[in-house]
Amino acid sequence: MRAHNASGHVLLLCTMAILTQVGEIVMFDLLDKLSLERRPHDPTGTLRAWNAADAHLLEAWKAWTQEEKASHHLIINDAFGALTCGILALEANETVENWNDSMAARKATRDNLLRNGLTEDNVSWLSLSQQPRQTSAAWMKIPGSLSRLAWQLESLLSCMPNDFTLFASVMCKYESRALYDMLRTHFDAVESSRAQRKARLITCRQPRKDKRARANVWTTTSYEDRRWELASLPGVFAQGKVDVGTRFLLQHLPATKVASTLDLGCGNGIIGLAVLEAGLTDNMIFLDESMAAVASARETVLRNLPEAVGSCAFVADDDLSSLPDNSLNRILCNPPFHQTGAVTEHVAKHLFLEAWRCLAPGGECYVVANRHLAYGPVLSRLFGGFRVLATNRKFTIFQCVKRQRQPSSVSRGLRKTVS
Repeated sequence: MRAHNASGHVLLLCTMAILTQVGEIVMFDLLDKLSLERRPHDPTGTLRAWNAADAHLLEAWKAWTQEEKASHHLIINDAFGALTCGILALEANETVENWNDSMAARKATRDNLLRNGLTEDNVSWLSLSQQPRQTSAAWMKIPGSLSRLAWQLESLLSCMPNDFTLFASVMCKYESRALYDMLRTHFDAVESSRAQRKARLITCRQPRKDKRARANVWTTTSYEDRRWELASLPGVFAQGKVDVGTRFLLQHLPATKVASTLDLGCGNGIIGLAVLEAGLTDNMIFLDESMAAVASARETVLRNLPEAVGSCAFVADDDLSSLPDNSLNRILCNPPFHQTGAVTEHVAKHLFLEAWRCLAPGGECYVVANRHLAYGPVLSRLFGGFRVLATNRKFTIFQCVKRQRQPSSVSRGLRKTVS
């Protein structure tokens, strides 16, 4: 592994030298030469781990650092490490502060640093609940949620100097008037570049002094006639509402009690809360790749069933690697079919494989999914069959049981299709 990483780094340095000889380094070429992968790995190879928005930010970073010297570089919402790897490939001794909510992004960045022979010794990791260090500039990929963007901007302006500059980038298909209105409520000077390769750089200067972090960033909502107070931090899935797939699953929860249950992709914790309130488990695990989602699930339980917190575990992770084999009796899952704006099934398929591993023999997995998604063959191959528990015009609920003995060839074959 070390030899592979070393040779990869030598190749990268040679590429950088060639690019430098012909003139200014082209960031599109740099990102294309770096070995960058999504997490989990996309077996189809159709989804790239970077886009033009990353290249625009790296170009802005290079131009800025030629004129300004900074003790560290604040990178915000780096999806798979393209920005972090790009900066350290250009300047190996720079210090990078990585501010992000996603555990998948954090792990992908670490994987891609290793893959390119780069060290993370000078990289620090911050969740959105942590305040970044003061600096004169930051580089942000615009998040998909405007409420998440508002939270991040308010947090930034509460700790940054008056001459702070934010360089933001966005793919043109995600631009909106609401986005620019949001930026202009936080900065007096907002300028956008011409579109290049379907992306745009937005430079924000002169931060508004009257925009500071809110004391309360929580959004709460209820569910039908239940006296629940569902708490969500900005940008958490289905913030301020209960999505229709979750509503359908809540109507068809199992009736028997088990020792351990996992709410996989828990969001604000509504499914796990329903299980706890119904007394259907002795121990409840809430797991999500979003750290804000896990914090939201904890807050939801605290507000509604504080006495149950002691029987709960709250885990921020993008897979089930922290859970032992054959350790769970039941898994409830409303899996994602989007990742950083791309429609994909590979994330859900990876979670199914992990779910099978962690279920004890006889354990159950309940999956609610849009009817157009082809999960049936995958679940059938992995679990040896499934039962359609319920279906309507939009959704299907699959009930899968882990068999006492599962041929190892099945899990090996499926692993090849999802990794």
